[in-house]
Amino acid sequence: MMAESIKGFMIDSARCLESREYYRRFIRFIADQGMNTLVWHFSDDQGLSLDFPSVPGLADPHAYSASEARGLVEYARGYGITLVPELETLGHSRYLTRHARYRHLNECDEDFTAICPVHPETRDLMRKLIKDVVDIFPSPWVHVGMDEVKLGQHPLTREALKSQSKAELLADYARFIYDEVAAYGRRMIMWVDENSYNTGVMEYLPRDIVAAVWQYSPDVSPELAQKLLNDGFNVILCPALITYDQQAYPGDIALPNIERMSSFQELQGKGKVEGVLTTIWTPMRYLHDCLWPGVALAASVMNACGRLDIGPAIENYLKSFHDATPDQEVVDALIQTFYLAPRRKEYLSILKADFDGEPRTDWERAAEQWTAIAIRLESFLPSIQKEVQAFETLQLFCAFMAHLYSRAALFCSETEDIASWHRVIRQDEDWLEIVESIWDQERFPDDSRKSEPVFDWEENEYMLVCFRKSLRRLKVACPAPAVVL
Repeated sequence: MMAESIKGFMIDSARCLESREYYRRFIRFIADQGMNTLVWHFSDDQGLSLDFPSVPGLADPHAYSASEARGLVEYARGYGITLVPELETLGHSRYLTRHARYRHLNECDEDFTAICPVHPETRDLMRKLIKDVVDIFPSPWVHVGMDEVKLGQHPLTREALKSQSKAELLADYARFIYDEVAAYGRRMIMWVDENSYNTGVMEYLPRDIVAAVWQYSPDVSPELAQKLLNDGFNVILCPALITYDQQAYPGDIALPNIERMSSFQELQGKGKVEGVLTTIWTPMRYLHDCLWPGVALAASVMNACGRLDIGPAIENYLKSFHDATPDQEVVDALIQTFYLAPRRKEYLSILKADFDGEPRTDWERAAEQWTAIAIRLESFLPSIQKEVQAFETLQLFCAFMAHLYSRAALFCSETEDIASWHRVIRQDEDWLEIVESIWDQERFPDDSRKSEPVFDWEENEYMLVCFRKSLRRLKVACPAPAVVL
């Protein structure tokens, strides 16, 4: 009997932890959409959302205990979902090296870094963490990260690179991690993109490592996946719903990317395609309840091996998640959200009210389109029978986008209409309260990431922080100060 093909999603709790109930809702939702796998990315530079029994004191506030994680594993199992752990074992490891006791293992302080792979303390630490992971998660796979690594600044690494290439050093460490995972009878998954493949490291690695191929462009080529298959590796295809390039809502980057990569399930070689997982990165970028239609659409595309049939997928989402029977206008309105979703540069311009060097764009037209969608969804709210709050958030997001485009049009018009300026500023203040309240619904109000980024260089990934700063920017730019009545 052939093993069931992997189909599912990856969630990123390391960068921003959401409520226990939110993850249970996510599990129920993807199970209803025919998925069978959820990868849990609980470790990254920004934080650790799982408290390791053998190395306590590293986890963030509100992190899962080992007992709670086991409970989530069992909850997922009850819905036919395998919960796969992802432990960052090389890059994205500041969840360890930000702490004083492991600071001496850090490679560098640039955007990308790593934990020193040749330091004996690193290997002792990873042995403990891997043992904890396999004790908690019965999954047949352990995802060990391994992407976006920057090496060469730690003294021990510099010394090691005098006698071996970077690819050999990386391969030696990857084989160490592989041996630790394999000792527990588990299969190792690791990220592979064009950059990591081109280092040559893969040629040194055991062929029963599973390559999680991530490529997020809309015109992605099957070439990388095919090369790995030809090399004898099994592959999991990993498109993305939310990425660096389209961070608030999926659109003309995300949908073609998911569509194309899902179609690669038919590729063949010495290895085989084990399935497809759609990744969802960095929750600070978006409002959590906005993504249900996108998740439903991605699930539909994965199930159909890349065939995008957006109308029926939206209808299914409304019927199954909200117990609502939509008319065609509502379906069309939701379809339009995917085609209006801005890319990163435009989105950050309107979110931050920062238009320096930005060419004049038809902001007013975009505001009208988002407004029409928000009005249509608001009129449909009485038909929503369950998960009402989720639909309300989606409707508010569309109205919020209309507001951002509207104020962008005002800002770029260089108008001296003081009343209009003050009106938009008051609306900004109202919207700030709304967006903060949405954050608090499914996230932790006392999470410091609500108010400030973990690292200065990643501020643009924080929707709430950027919008809060934009309000101050607009007040400064206003032709005349607001009058206190």
